[in-house]
Amino acid sequence: MAWLHNVRHLADHDIKMRLDRALFPLSSWSKPCHALSGGERMRLMLCCIMISDHAPDLFVLDEPTNNLDIESLDILTDTIGSYGGTLMVISHDDRFIDRIGITRTIDLTPLRS
Repeated sequence: MAWLHNVRHLADHDIKMRLDRALFPLSSWSKPCHALSGGERMRLMLCCIMISDHAPDLFVLDEPTNNLDIESLDILTDTIGSYGGTLMVISHDDRFIDRIGITRTIDLTPLRS
């Protein structure tokens, strides 16, 4: 899958290095996407963006930390933290919000009468 996004024509070892950093061992490289967990899919998406070097201007993330293990959360946090575009994040995870550098928030807590 990741090789499909290699529009910069990176060498195989560069792609393999990025897959390894995203916690994809060699044994998982031929695994179909539908067989991946939610955390694996998120890591693969981020890996493909790093390989293509074509990050969107806007990321909309809806509860991105749900169901992630600690390693996947660290990868997501590091990747999003170094992203230079606009983020719209819906999350209850205040620690994640702080770690990725969100500076403006909108609180949608219902008002009580």
